[in-house]
Amino acid sequence: MYGTALMPRHAVVPGMMIKYKGKYWRASANIAKGLYAMTPSEVTKITSNVIEVMLNKRGLPLIN
Repeated sequence: MYGTALMPRHAVVPGMMIKYKGKYWRASANIAKGLYAMTPSEVTKITSNVIEVMLNKRGLPLIN
């Protein structure tokens, strides 16, 4: 990880790594009602309009 950046929720695509409530999550599905994110043991729905995404060494969102 090379830092984080704030992005609007509608720009987040499945597979992006995000930071939410102090944990690192992988974005799953982005629908009108919210962004679903998961860890190996949890799934949550994020309704915030701004999401903190992890960046790769080129400064682009990190996608796994």
